[in-house]
Amino acid sequence: MNDTEENVPGIKETPGLVPGPGTFSFEDFVVGKSTFPKFRHTVYLDQAAGVKLQDLIDEAENIQLKIKRYESSRDLENRSGLSMVDETGIDISDLNDRLKAIEVEMIDVEKSIADTGLTLVFQVSTIDKLTSVVRDAEKAFTKKHGRGNDDDINHMSMRSRFVLLAQLAAYCVGVEDAQGNTAPTPDEKGFTLLLDRMISSESVRLLQAINKGLDSATTWAERVDAGFPGGGAVVA
Repeated sequence: MNDTEENVPGIKETPGLVPGPGTFSFEDFVVGKSTFPKFRHTVYLDQAAGVKLQDLIDEAENIQLKIKRYESSRDLENRSGLSMVDETGIDISDLNDRLKAIEVEMIDVEKSIADTGLTLVFQVSTIDKLTSVVRDAEKAFTKKHGRGNDDDINHMSMRSRFVLLAQLAAYCVGVEDAQGNTAPTPDEKGFTLLLDRMISSESVRLLQAINKGLDSATTWAERVDAGFPGGGAVVA
């Protein structure tokens, strides 16, 4: 041991560790205790019904706004003795009836959508895999399609799809339908078929879910450091 080592706290000569209380195998501990989280995302394939559901939601919100405005105006102008038909010819009872009909229709549409749900199960991995999957996908895309221009929306969309396809193939570990039936994890060809059957909004929703899931929020570790409750870390 030289003088430099002697002056550094924590560095000293120690006899070989003997297995027993107070000692453990670093390698066995890391391998035995480490786990990788999973997350799920459901893709809904009846996208026509999805758009219809959004139309119903928009119509219901519009009716609710009309009713609220009418009632506010009636209160302000003390219309209690007038008919339920306002000056624009809109009958509030008709609006309420339509609102009830929409609520019933929405239940049926939501069930139709849910029955076509396809749940993808993903498993998070190391930062090395995360970066290499994206890097290799972008490298392969550039080799096939060129660097392109960031202002070229079509080129950027193609690149995003290429990366999404690589992430699906790299991280998806299981699939199941709305009835709980499972199937082998698709290969790249299977995921390509899935993306080909998805409208842009569902593709974007899937991409956002994967990026959020793979990022894995760090706040849980800070909470453990801080203790439940209290501790030295600041927990938002």
